[in-house]
Amino acid sequence: MLPHRTRLGRGVVASTLGRDEPGTIEEPMSYYDPRDDRTRALGPADAYQQGYDDAYTQQQYTQGHAQPGYAPTAQPKQPPALDIPKFVMGSLLVAVVAGLAAWLTTAALNWLYRLADSPAFAAAERPLTLTIVGAAFLTLVGAGLLALLIMSAPRPGLFFVLIATGAGLVITLGPLASGATSWQMWVSTGVINVVLCLVVPILLYQVGRATANPRRVRF
Repeated sequence: MLPHRTRLGRGVVASTLGRDEPGTIEEPMSYYDPRDDRTRALGPADAYQQGYDDAYTQQQYTQGHAQPGYAPTAQPKQPPALDIPKFVMGSLLVAVVAGLAAWLTTAALNWLYRLADSPAFAAAERPLTLTIVGAAFLTLVGAGLLALLIMSAPRPGLFFVLIATGAGLVITLGPLASGATSWQMWVSTGVINVVLCLVVPILLYQVGRATANPRRVRF
């Protein structure tokens, strides 16, 4: 039986009862061979099948994320602007230091006034208990002001220094400028106020800077 030859594309394929004739070469599939599922052109039926598969995959994804056991990933909690426990403890320690500074300064001035043995200086003596309590109270007031500035002001350290400086000048120079007290009394009160106005704001500033979150608060 003579072999039956079939021409496909540019090559020649020889077949005899389903067997290749010896000595003949079968041309490989072209780039767009319709017999290859990877390269053949997609028809309407294939597009429909692809759309169905995509819809099914999306439905499975939605159902999987809608299950009761599924929980979205929680966002990391942002730290507060101020570490309140440490700030409170630091403020109390500053109040203790302010009380000690007031006691030491008042005791030293009263001792000098006694050595002067003058009625004017004797009248300028300051009571220890009232001075210590007043220094501690003003320190706590300053700590509360600093905490409020840290929570609300854009530059809390700057505004705190300005407020503390202005308040110190008014307390120290106000009585002398108004003539409401003698110079002996002003020296006694002024020295104590100057010491406290230097010690308390500096310590409170350092406490606020150490306990504030640097990522949220700019001193």
